[in-house]
Amino acid sequence: GHLFALNSYENRVYQIGIEADSDEIFYVAKYYRPSRWTSSQILEEHSFAEELFENEIPVIPPLRLLDKTLFEFSDFYFALFEKSGGREPELEDRETLQWIGRFIGRIHAVGAVRSFRHRANLTPDVFGPICFSAAIFSASVLFFATIISSLGPYHAGIWCPHHNCLEMHQSWIFCNH
Repeated sequence: GHLFALNSYENRVYQIGIEADSDEIFYVAKYYRPSRWTSSQILEEHSFAEELFENEIPVIPPLRLLDKTLFEFSDFYFALFEKSGGREPELEDRETLQWIGRFIGRIHAVGAVRSFRHRANLTPDVFGPICFSAAIFSASVLFFATIISSLGPYHAGIWCPHHNCLEMHQSWIFCNH
């Protein structure tokens, strides 16, 4: 087998190759930074990813092994995912942006069924004006601001009152494992 580090902004993510007979099976392991997330917050994210998948939104939910999605070793929580190919969306194409907007709308519809209880909302009120000012210039926020502003009537803003939509969109929709 082998281990290969993948790009990740928030956590440590690795591709794991496991030799099985004459084939190699690939998985993705996501290690959550110690003291950054509680198990309740992570499990809530996992549950949401499973709900999105059940509603035919193209996400890769964590693998459920021994009826669990979250595991712990030393001070690290981790989860395993099936490896799936992906590609960057064509952001210059208006149809692609509308397609992305429809998926964002569907994510909001699933998220509106119930509120997150354990994850903090990513808003200026929660993180403060200084943090918000710094975050607004990050690549992921500029990326979503560009998409959202180009969609016109599809979305009026970045913040969703039902869940931490910015993080969920960044983590699940546009990941390229």
